[in-house]
This record gives sequence, structure tokens and C-alpha cells, in this order.
Amino acid sequence: MQTNKNKIIIGAVIVALVLGYLTYRHFAQTPEQKAAARTAELMVQASRHIILPSNEVPTIFEIKDPSMLAKQQIFFANAQQGDELLIFSQAGKAIIYSPRRDVIVNVGPITADAATTSAVKK
Repeated sequence: MQTNKNKIIIGAVIVALVLGYLTYRHFAQTPEQKAAARTAELMVQASRHIILPSNEVPTIFEIKDPSMLAKQQIFFANAQQGDELLIFSQAGKAIIYSPRRDVIVNVGPITADAATTSAVKK
């Protein structure tokens, strides 16, 4: 009976240590580290649907008001709130990826002005 109690106590301590460590790692990350992790995650998800430029890291913007953007640029017509805009400046490519739907919504060429304008419109 005592060994079962010890096993339960040891198991509870291990679970508490693991949860504490995971909580610490989550809150110990800097905003830059969180952004880099999110970018890497989006790149992996989107790359399952399209070949992404491999020589650069995109600038990423969350689409917050797709109806306003769609009125200004047809490129955003099928975007939904929460979709992500990946801008590959060197490759001259913009990609709208929807993590929730797990689809590429749209792909198009960009110019330097288009990248700046898209960033400001959110």
C-alpha cells in the first residue's frame, strides 16, 4: 500500500515539474522569439501547399479587417479574419494563408509600394 502511495506522489511531482517547466518556457520567451516561432510554424504549414522561397524569411501580418482590404485590393477578396499575409520582398511574392482553413487563399506578385500599403492597412 505504501509503494502505491509513493508512486502517486512521485507521479504528481513529475507532472508538476513538467507543467512548471512548460509554463516557464512559454512565459520566458521574448516577443521576438515568439514571433520567430510563429513565423517558422506558418512557414511549415504553408509549405505543405506551395513551394515557398527558401532564401528569405517573410514579413507576416495578420489580416484583421478583410472586408476593408478587399474593397481596396481584389487580392484580399477571399481572405477571412485571422488569415496571415506572408510577404516575401526579395522574391516579390505575397501569399495569403489561412491557418484555420489550412489553405492558400491567394498568391500574387508585389512591389515595394504594395508591401508597405498592405502593412499599413491592417
